[in-house]
Amino acid sequence: MVRGLGTDSKLYKHLTRNDDKWLFEDLRVLKRTVEQDIEEIRPDEESLPAAATADTKLLTVERIFPIIFPGIIGSLCLMTGLYAFIFQHQIVGLPIVLFGLICVIAFCLSEWF
Repeated sequence: MVRGLGTDSKLYKHLTRNDDKWLFEDLRVLKRTVEQDIEEIRPDEESLPAAATADTKLLTVERIFPIIFPGIIGSLCLMTGLYAFIFQHQIVGLPIVLFGLICVIAFCLSEWF
């Protein structure tokens, strides 16, 4: 039979330990050890490749709007307008093609610059 704190052993009855205090102390020591290990392992900024230190564009509200409206809706308008003009022989396809083309060009320019 295992003897210890969880089995009400007489061996440890005389000790009054606060388990929460010991647990949090152990976690603090573990956190400090991990932080020190990370600092030792972390490479210098000069040794990192240029792609790792380059600024990346984050996906924010200012980027979501150009992706949805000019990117997706513009592409759909361009394809719909081309289909309507070429296969259905409808004149209304020309303005839809122009609107879609302008939206796609605006999306490309916003992503490049």
